[in-house]
Amino acid sequence: MNYRIISLAVEDLSGAVRYYDSQSSGLGADFLDEFEASMSRICQCPEAWRVEIKSIG
Repeated sequence: MNYRIISLAVEDLSGAVRYYDSQSSGLGADFLDEFEASMSRICQCPEAWRVEIKSIG
């Protein structure tokens, strides 16, 4: 299974990578590696996590 990330989420992810790199060299790459590993696990077993829908208001 593949996944797609909307452009706004890509901007957020890139910002997080830059932030972590600014805190410690290489930390942004570690964060991105963990993100990709998590997405891989979700794609391999998507029903292992439940979806919660909350109303706002």
